[in-house]
Amino acid sequence: MQGIYEVRFFIREKLYVVTVDDDVLFRGDVPYFSGPSGDGRSVWGIVIEKVFIKVVGNYLKTDVGGFMENGIRLMTGVPVFGY
Repeated sequence: MQGIYEVRFFIREKLYVVTVDDDVLFRGDVPYFSGPSGDGRSVWGIVIEKVFIKVVGNYLKTDVGGFMENGIRLMTGVPVFGY
């Protein structure tokens, strides 16, 4: 990862622009939480996770796991339903 990333999130139907840097927590050679893609070139998972943590305040305020619908709603701003 290099530099600064800007991500747009929709929270309660309002657009927020959240900026994060490329610092990631590591355990040895592996990112502590989310990791890069299998080929090591895509880092969007790490960036999205870091933005979400910044939005909620810290890692302790997040649940382990969660619902995919919530993530899709945050990124698109549209209603999402799970069946």
